[in-house]
This record gives sequence, C-alpha cells and structure tokens, in this order.
Amino acid sequence: MRRHVARHQLNDGSGGSGGHGAGSSRDSPRPVEAVGRVAAVFEGTAVLARPLDAGVGAASALKMAFASFQKSARTLAAVSHALATRHGVDAELTLEAESITSRILAEVDYLPSVAARAWRWAPEMEEIAATLRSTGLPPDLAEAGATVLRHWTADKDRFDLPLEKVLAHLHTPDDQD
Repeated sequence: MRRHVARHQLNDGSGGSGGHGAGSSRDSPRPVEAVGRVAAVFEGTAVLARPLDAGVGAASALKMAFASFQKSARTLAAVSHALATRHGVDAELTLEAESITSRILAEVDYLPSVAARAWRWAPEMEEIAATLRSTGLPPDLAEAGATVLRHWTADKDRFDLPLEKVLAHLHTPDDQD
C-alpha cells in the first residue's frame, strides 16, 4: 500500500505552504517536517509515505489516478473471468494472465503504441462489448475503452508521437494535434 503526502497539503489550513494563518498554532510543523513525521509513523510497515513536491491537490490527484487504474483493472479482471468461466476457458485465461510480465501502468513509453493502434482497437472493444452483452455481462468497461480509444483515431499508425502529444489527445478532440 502506498500513501503520498504533498508538502503543500500539510499546512496550517490557510491555503499557503506552511505559514501561520488563521486557526493555526505557531507550534504547527512546517510542511517538510510534517511529511517527515508522517513517514516516521509508517516506518517499517508496508505503507510507503513519501513527499510530493507539488501543489495543493497533488496527493489527491495521484490517489485518483492510481485508484482509477487499479479499481478499473480489477473490475475488468472480474468481467474477463466471468466471460471465460461462462465459456469454460477460465483456467486457460489464468494461464495467459500468469505469463504476462508487463507492468502496464509503469510502462508509459508504450502509450504512443497504444494510440497508434487505437483505430483497430476501438472496433475490437465494441466487439468485446457485444460479446459481453450477449452473455449477460456488463459491457460498460469495453464501451468506455472504445470511447477513449476514439480520441486517438487521428494518430493511426503514428508510432513516433511523443508521449506528451499522446496524452494531450485524450484532452482534445481527435482532429487536433
């Protein structure tokens, strides 16, 4: 389990970065000291407390970003196993999964390749959604995957795109660079 603490979130409640504002005590620790205290509490445990050198809201944004991946991946795994079980290939799916050595969230350099293939993957995700629907399983994650992949339609076979552009295309209509 990991917990990240942004230095700017451990302040005196004034919205600043550790000054003494309304409702605080002059004895309140500065942000750097407070992060150190939190880390000391969890020393020797499975919890990793480390400071984020970012602004207010950074720790919450990191939590949401990681949780969106982790919870979606676990939910997708459940749907995948339900589909495989329904068709009697659950053991084979588990064997396939055990052979995977990638660390998907850590491999950000692979994302341009995903964008370059999105033109193929979006229709495949729609087929997956139809298969799930026909089996009585929720198609929502597959449909959402297809929707996200469509943001990269204009990036067809562009394996040379820099990561920054690939990520930016998720924020803009797919016809903009």
